[in-house]
Amino acid sequence: MNRKWSILVFVTLIAGLSLAQSARRNLPTALYERKGSEIVEAPAEDLALAQTYHSFKNKGRVKNGQRITILTKSPRYLVGETVRVLHVLEAVKPGIEVYVMGPKPIFDEFVDGKLASPKSGGPAVYDGAVMKGPWADFHYDISTYTFTQSGKHTIQWKGGGHPIQGDLGLTSNVIHITVVEK
Repeated sequence: MNRKWSILVFVTLIAGLSLAQSARRNLPTALYERKGSEIVEAPAEDLALAQTYHSFKNKGRVKNGQRITILTKSPRYLVGETVRVLHVLEAVKPGIEVYVMGPKPIFDEFVDGKLASPKSGGPAVYDGAVMKGPWADFHYDISTYTFTQSGKHTIQWKGGGHPIQGDLGLTSNVIHITVVEK
């Protein structure tokens, strides 16, 4: 299959998955992540975590009808264990546009108060599906962190949205994790 048809099939698949969310209380039916230059399905445990989003209590604050939230499977990890961070942008106000194609890159994520991802900014284009809120968008890259020493750590995402929207000024919840020796 040539590249043009591969992209068309992928875009159609993602659009179909996004639209299928509405029938299930706006829960994802699949999650994707980047592995080098490939986009692959994320592990089943990531999807299971994402499907708990609506019952998750520690969401980010609503600002201008939107919020961003990050989730991890546990508040406790072993030294050397990978911490996987899921990202959600939710438009809680009707009519707000949500750019659902992805996985979109994560900008402005902080670990222990220090920037751990690229800084947002720069030109951007978007040629994909746009949903109207209320809608929760799970189509973001999954961040991974590995800690080599025991201790307490924090993770927080700032900005949110697709780069074409500019800085939305959103701030996620703060994830507090404890890393312990094996």
